[in-house]
Amino acid sequence: MRKIYILAAFAFAALVSCNKEIAPVENIPAFPDGFVPVTLTAQNDAATKAQLSDKSIIWKVGESVAVFANGAGSPIEFTVTEIEGDETMESVHFSGAVPEGTSIFIAAYPFDSALTCTSGVVTMNIPATQTIPADAVVDPVAMPSLAYFPDAETKSKFYNTMSLLKFNVGETEDVEEIRIAFTGDQKPAGTIKVQAVEGAAPIVSNEATESIVVKADGGFVPGKDYFAAVAPLSAQGLHVELVSGGKTGIRESSNAITLERNKGKNLGDLTADAKWKLSGIRNVEDLQAFLEAADSYAEGETVEVLEDIDCSGAQIPIAKSFAGTLEGNGHTLKSLTISNAIIASLGETGVVQNLNVDSNSSIEWYDPIPDQTAIAFIVSKSKGKVLNCSVAGSINVGSDDAGRIYCAGVVGLSTTGYVEACKFSGSIEVELYSTSKSCSAISGVVARAGDVKMAGTVIVKDCENDGSIKFVFSGPAKAMQKFGIGGVLGQTPSLANNDYTTPERTFNHGIVEGCTNRGKLEWQYPAGGSGSYPAFGGVAGIIEGQINKCNNYGKLTYTGSLDVAVTDASIGGVAGYVTDNATDCHNYGSFNINSAFAGGTSLAQSGGNTTYSTFGGVFGNVGPYAKDETYSASKGVEIRNCTNEANIKFNCYMVASGGPKMCFGGVVGASTANMKNCHNNKALTINTQTKYIYSGGVVGFIEADMDNCSNKGIITVDGCADESTINYTQAYIGGVFGTVTKGSTLSNLKNSGSVTVSNVVSTDSALSYVGGVGSYYIGSFKLENSSNTATVNSNADTPVCLGGVMGAFNGTMTNCKNSGKVMYSSTYISPYEKDGGDKKPEIGGLVGYANADFIGCSNTGTVTSVADDGYLSGFVAGFGNASKTWANCTVNCSVESSATNASVLGRFRNIASNQTITLGAEDQPFTIEGPTAELPVLGKDCGNGNQVVTFE
Repeated sequence: MRKIYILAAFAFAALVSCNKEIAPVENIPAFPDGFVPVTLTAQNDAATKAQLSDKSIIWKVGESVAVFANGAGSPIEFTVTEIEGDETMESVHFSGAVPEGTSIFIAAYPFDSALTCTSGVVTMNIPATQTIPADAVVDPVAMPSLAYFPDAETKSKFYNTMSLLKFNVGETEDVEEIRIAFTGDQKPAGTIKVQAVEGAAPIVSNEATESIVVKADGGFVPGKDYFAAVAPLSAQGLHVELVSGGKTGIRESSNAITLERNKGKNLGDLTADAKWKLSGIRNVEDLQAFLEAADSYAEGETVEVLEDIDCSGAQIPIAKSFAGTLEGNGHTLKSLTISNAIIASLGETGVVQNLNVDSNSSIEWYDPIPDQTAIAFIVSKSKGKVLNCSVAGSINVGSDDAGRIYCAGVVGLSTTGYVEACKFSGSIEVELYSTSKSCSAISGVVARAGDVKMAGTVIVKDCENDGSIKFVFSGPAKAMQKFGIGGVLGQTPSLANNDYTTPERTFNHGIVEGCTNRGKLEWQYPAGGSGSYPAFGGVAGIIEGQINKCNNYGKLTYTGSLDVAVTDASIGGVAGYVTDNATDCHNYGSFNINSAFAGGTSLAQSGGNTTYSTFGGVFGNVGPYAKDETYSASKGVEIRNCTNEANIKFNCYMVASGGPKMCFGGVVGASTANMKNCHNNKALTINTQTKYIYSGGVVGFIEADMDNCSNKGIITVDGCADESTINYTQAYIGGVFGTVTKGSTLSNLKNSGSVTVSNVVSTDSALSYVGGVGSYYIGSFKLENSSNTATVNSNADTPVCLGGVMGAFNGTMTNCKNSGKVMYSSTYISPYEKDGGDKKPEIGGLVGYANADFIGCSNTGTVTSVADDGYLSGFVAGFGNASKTWANCTVNCSVESSATNASVLGRFRNIASNQTITLGAEDQPFTIEGPTAELPVLGKDCGNGNQVVTFE
């Protein structure tokens, strides 16, 4: 018996015939015209045939061989007709017909692997899927060989065209298939080009494009050697996968490998050192195995959870990283007790979807918290996609030593990733004593999300929080640093103290869309202190980006020290602070806020409006960052179609004289964004004794334009102050807005909710401003087509400008109307004087104090005062230093007080100035009707010859 070895790699085959009889093939088909019969004889060679069984090569009578006449064209099918030599198989005869005149023959086996031939170069195929028969060790079709015949009489030899990989599967009994791939440009399967050479081995050129899959009929037998045919190649490394019972074993090598024709490599036991991955997870053992090997999954590889998994008492490892797809199929991980998320890092191609965690699951963390620690159930840090996952478990965190922490039910930190349709219904309780770094976040679904790369891209969508979230900072005063807390999202990244006053919105980290909070959120900071900057909202704490179609139904509670103030707060029913567009958001949840607040330095919130703390039914603060009070409409950011549908009460105090500016609004506390179609429909109650109170039924302070906004809720402001606790308070209270900056245009505003101000005490000459639509201005602006129909009442012992439409106005007012009652219910008369004039009440049916033009405006609401002194008028109570025209206006009301009353103007505030008011213009009369027609046009202090009121 003759043996041939493949060049020190492994024994290839021995020529031993399994045929017991040798007989010719009968009934060969007739050949076509122009063809002549030919019989070719091949010399035996251990490296020439395609079936290897018990290390023996076997030729069989009746098999087909491809023959190319004159080394060109398509294959002609020849048939093995006779084999000589029972044991040695010294000659194999195969017959067929070729065109007459053929002198050169190139034969290839098997017939189906030979495709074409051009100039002696045969294109052959190595199959990508190779199936080994049960009695063999290699797929016969996968071993193509080639022979060159210079003529029909010469006995030639077949030569192998491929290389072989030898392997076994150790003791593993259920290996279903083996996948083999190489790293580098060349691949092991597909077409190869083979140059036939007379009397010598052929020359092989690898043009293959695929990896190979090897199967065995009946399964691979443990310990048995098998062979895979591969095209000759040079590769940078080897990747082998073994599929077994829903698992995939990975074996990789980074060693360079070269495979030559008719040579091979022994891979040995493929299961040795293989890293097993699962394609299906049915029990907790499978889950453990998957998490331990998760970092070996590549993009596009999917692992499915096939059953609910009971994790009771099991040690669940944390997957370091994952780049494939974990398909939960709606199944639930039950009683999952872990130290952190099952996946530490989800790559950009990673996906986790349709996976649930039940209410018996828990995370507990009572150790020090390293900086930028992300705590959650599903994914700690994600750059991929987390979709349709729900968590009902509990998270309890307590630490005396914490850096930045991102804690949420589903995802801790999502940077360039995406979170959609996820829900949290469990509980989160975090108690910290100190933080060494700023900008932490806590929420139900994802604590922190977004990146500047995600500008204009939805980053969190259709997520919901039904769970409870409680954050307690139990450390000393001034120890808490910048937290964003929300039901769905805590915060996006917060850029620090940069100049964002330019129109370009370079601060956009992405869009939050379609999210809902129904859970209870609670924040406690008993000690209080500066540097805290709390951003708190039902859906999100702070969003440097956009928010669309989000709703809050949950209750928000913030409780802090009444003796030490926190700095620069932003608190809203839907979101605390939003830097970009906010549309179609609504609040249905209540507030319980009881704490002392301060303003803060410029951009202290890494944004925020100068020195304000802001509180709103829907948003605390919206719009681009502003370093000072400047007109921001040109920046193009907008709040649109947002409403508040819940009664709101704010208890926000200051603790020292001086104090901050605080902004309160039924929809938004302060806005540098244009507002359109925004409405407050419920009561707004404000208890605060801060130095500056900016409050409006829709917005407290606006540095942009406003259109088609309304307030229906009752507005009550209680200054909660007395002379022993504060130098003075200035209240800027309006039915729709509090204060507006110069350059703005406000139009189509309506107020139908009563406005009442009380307990605002001033111990110097500071004025307060109260109006049915708005209260005050910073610079000239336009107010158009706006109205008040509700009672406006000041019961505060403070100097005040009180009006049915505006407390004070500077600019141009067009087509604005008041029909509500204007009341001064305090008997207080200020003893202070300033700039040569007193600070007595100025109460006007349309405006308290004005330096403005009025076109098409009217007042039909009663004006009353119980004070013994002051300035009352059916139209404007006090006028500034200018010459103006009041045209096409109407006054028809009663003015009731014991003070000096007037129909049109109560007084010129500065009698030393030259001022002219022209009542009416051509075809635009100023009309005085009803009870006001019985009053003088001017009140007192309107003389000295310097002031003139004329009728056109």
